[in-house]
Amino acid sequence: MSLCVRAGLIAVAVLGAFAGGYFLKSSARLMTAAPESPSVAAIPSTTKGTVAHTTARGRWTMDTDRPYLAMPPSADPPELRPPPLPATPTSDDQVDPSDPAFQMIKNSLGIKTTLDPAGPTPAVLADAKAAPIGPTIQKDESPPMVGAAPRFDAPPARPSVKLVNNRSLALDFEVTKSGLSKVKTVELWVTRNGGATWHKMDEMAGCQSPFSARLGSDGAYGFTMVFVSESGMRSPEPRAGQPPELSMELDTTPPHLDIFPPRPVPDQPGKVVMSWSMTDANPDRSPTATRLEYSADGQTWESIALPAGRPNWGTYEWTLPPGVPPKVLFRLTARDKAGNVTTAVTNEKVSIDLVAPEGKITGVRSQEADPDRGPMPRVVEAIPDFWGMPSLGGLRFEY
Repeated sequence: MSLCVRAGLIAVAVLGAFAGGYFLKSSARLMTAAPESPSVAAIPSTTKGTVAHTTARGRWTMDTDRPYLAMPPSADPPELRPPPLPATPTSDDQVDPSDPAFQMIKNSLGIKTTLDPAGPTPAVLADAKAAPIGPTIQKDESPPMVGAAPRFDAPPARPSVKLVNNRSLALDFEVTKSGLSKVKTVELWVTRNGGATWHKMDEMAGCQSPFSARLGSDGAYGFTMVFVSESGMRSPEPRAGQPPELSMELDTTPPHLDIFPPRPVPDQPGKVVMSWSMTDANPDRSPTATRLEYSADGQTWESIALPAGRPNWGTYEWTLPPGVPPKVLFRLTARDKAGNVTTAVTNEKVSIDLVAPEGKITGVRSQEADPDRGPMPRVVEAIPDFWGMPSLGGLRFEY
C-alpha cells in the first residue's frame, strides 16, 4: 500500500475519532445536565385526598432527547387511572459500550461517562434527589387545595334571651379556676342596656351555687359575676361595651284581652264568627296558648275546639253545636311567652241566635158574621198641632 493511501486512511480515522468524541461528549452533557425529573404529581383522589411526589431514575436512549418518566403506583380505581406510558423505544443505532472501537475512542479522548442504563447513577443525578421539586408534604398532612375558600372562624354564639315572670331568681354558677386561697365572695353585676354600662347589684359570701337575687321593674337584664379570693385577687370586672354572660327579660305583665260580639256568617245560619284580641309585649300565637269556652249558666263551661295552626289568629268560625241555648257567656284564657295568664269573661250573656225572622201574608178571611161588630181602632201615636196640643186631626189610629 502506498504511503499516500496510508496517510489518507489515518487522516480519515483521526477525523472519525474526533467526530465520534464530539458526538459522545454532547450526549454525555445532556445526560449529566438533566437530573432525575420528578414524576407528575398524582391527581388528588376523592377517596384518599393526598398528593404524592416521587422521583424516578431517567432512562436514555440514543434516538430520543427526553427522559422516560416512571409513574408511581396509583391507589385510584382502575377506571380512574391514567393510561400507561409507552415502552422505551429501541433503536438499531444504539451504541454498545463493549465495542472495542468505542472503548478505544473513549480512552483516547478521556470521556468520563457511561451510557449503560443499568449502571450506577451519575453523581449529578444522585445529588438531584436531595431537592425534589414542589412543596414537601409531611405524612398524615392534608395537601393545600387549589382554589379553596379562605377559612374564617365562626363568631362566638350570642347568649340566648330567657323570658321569666318572677322577680325572685336563682342564678347557677361554678368556679372554673382558683389558686391556693379559696373564693370568699361572689359579686353579681348587672346591665340594663346590653352591656353599655354596668353596676354591682349584689354580693354573697362563699361560692356555693346558686346566687339568689331579686329583680326590680320589667325589662331586659344582663348578668356577669366577679369572684374574689381570700388573698384579695379578683376576676376582671365587666367593662363598658362588654356583652353579658346571661341575658334575660323580666315580664310580669299579663296579656290584655278583648272579646267582641259574634257576627253571623252569610248564608250559613248555623255558624257565627268569634273574634278577640290580645295585647302583650311577648304574645304567644301557638294554638295551645289560647282557650275559648262558652257556658249557659256561668258554672259549667264547654270548650270551643280551636283548629291547630290557624292562619288568622284572633278569629274563628264556630259551628253551633246541637242544643246550644240562644244566649251564652264566653270565656277566653290566653298565655304569653313569659308564662303570664289572663282570663276574660263577658259581662252578660251574648246572643248567638243571629238569624232574623222572616214571613209573608198567605191569605185573608172574616172572623165575625156582623160586619159592624169588632174591635175599635186604638191610638198608636198622637201628633201635636202648632200650639203643642194634640188635636183630633193629628191622631193616627191603628186598625
